[in-house]
Amino acid sequence: MALTTFYYSDRAPTTSSDTIITSSSRPAVTSLALVEVVIGDTVTSIANNAFDTCENLLSVGFILPSVLTTIGRQAFADCYALEEINLPDSVTTIGDEAFVGTNIDSFYVSANLITIADNAFTGGQFGNFIVDNNNPNYSNGSLGELFNKNKTTLVMYPVKKIDNSYTIPDSVTTLANSALAYSDNLISIIITNNITSIPNYCFAFSPNLTDVYFGKKITTIGDNVFYNCTNLIKVIFIGNPPSLGSNVFLNTNANLKVYRYSRKSGWSSTFGGKNVLLIDSPSKGLKTFGFSGLSSGQASIKKQNLGGGKITAPLQSKYELILTISPTNQVYKIYTNNIGIGSSLSALTSKNEYRVEIIKEDNSWFLNFRDAIDSSTYCNTFSASDDSPEDFRDVNWDTYSYNGAECPNLNYTRLDIVINQRY
Repeated sequence: MALTTFYYSDRAPTTSSDTIITSSSRPAVTSLALVEVVIGDTVTSIANNAFDTCENLLSVGFILPSVLTTIGRQAFADCYALEEINLPDSVTTIGDEAFVGTNIDSFYVSANLITIADNAFTGGQFGNFIVDNNNPNYSNGSLGELFNKNKTTLVMYPVKKIDNSYTIPDSVTTLANSALAYSDNLISIIITNNITSIPNYCFAFSPNLTDVYFGKKITTIGDNVFYNCTNLIKVIFIGNPPSLGSNVFLNTNANLKVYRYSRKSGWSSTFGGKNVLLIDSPSKGLKTFGFSGLSSGQASIKKQNLGGGKITAPLQSKYELILTISPTNQVYKIYTNNIGIGSSLSALTSKNEYRVEIIKEDNSWFLNFRDAIDSSTYCNTFSASDDSPEDFRDVNWDTYSYNGAECPNLNYTRLDIVINQRY
């Protein structure tokens, strides 16, 4: 039977025959810091706080085959130098805040690891979770997120990811406590309509987070949800006001504003001590798509005659784009470069296909939006002068019209399609 061995920075070792490792299992025979541990093959549990604040601990190994089943509460808390740990497959349970404050990049969840406390990884700098396909309780996402098996609960977002924005997947109905806390790189978060409650500290300690969008079904926001999000300046609600926990906006940006949809009731002039402003449309935000590959979960091109690369045409030619919106009834307006080319809400939501004509006559380009156009309100015809460039994407559109009148004289080098999704 192999003993557990503790190595210190002077490489002086001590050993223990304990089957439950505690902080008392590693007497400080030297004043130098603990840097390496090899867990023996008779150890069944690493107890609460066993290695808490071992700030210079670099490596934790295991003698195999292992009988270790449990990692206790705060077992490796604030082990700031710990960058890698490969738990044996025998481990079944990880306790609350077990790895808080660690610097582990990638974490493997074996098929036998079936119980993970909500806050087990909170405050750790995890970049990726990999879950064994045979695990009955957990799964990983395409971005390295940790989910429950059927992806209805987001257990932990990999906070070391460099992505600036994150949209909660549509399958998710529940967020674990602190699921997105300590996300250093996130600037924007979108909460979808399937989520009704935001748990305590969910986004706390995310220093670069500036804006959060809440879907229409949010009813409850817990305590300290945005605590210490020092750059947060915009929170958008499209539903009725949710109940609010304590200190929700504590230590956020002094210029933080709360925006709410004007058609919803029950709102006052302040919310959580922050001023409330109105928005006219319950939009998730502008989604921009170029002509050379329009696709997303909300909108896609059904037919496109424009290929990638340069978009050119003979002197007399016409192209037609058909924008197919799926699912139907989810579009509020269609824009190009912030110039409205849409219709009223009722007209747009009555169908899901919109025709766009791109015409080349001599050396001039023309762009016509044929369907669901309220020509008295929105620009629907665009044209460029005879000195237009060969490539459609480089056209400087200099004339816009609606109802026989000119639109504002705004020039854009590239004309993108922008779809404003409705909830």
